[in-house]
Amino acid sequence: MTDKRPPPLSFVPTEPPPAWVYAGAGHFPWDHWERKSLAAGMPEELAQLGRATYREASNHDRAAKLRAECGWDDEGAAMIERARSDPDAARARWTKLLATDGGQLDQTNDRTKEPQP
Repeated sequence: MTDKRPPPLSFVPTEPPPAWVYAGAGHFPWDHWERKSLAAGMPEELAQLGRATYREASNHDRAAKLRAECGWDDEGAAMIERARSDPDAARARWTKLLATDGGQLDQTNDRTKEPQP
């Protein structure tokens, strides 16, 4: 008897993953971003927060607009500039993105909602 069930929906690749997927610890795009941000003079705590924000945008497959805000369109250059010009605003935004799963969780009651731009 032949099994005619469709393949599981968990992961059906349509194209090969990008090369960075195989980079290994310390060589992912968010690792490079953290090194660039530290070299630009960003405080270590803020650089670590930005790194986590950059990483989570990829790991959680965020919407294109949010991925762009989190560094994926310009290798994080705008994130570094934002942190240099207004570190408190950058810290607040990145903390909120991490705490709300990219805006998908309402911080007041933890119920899911549509992602906010």
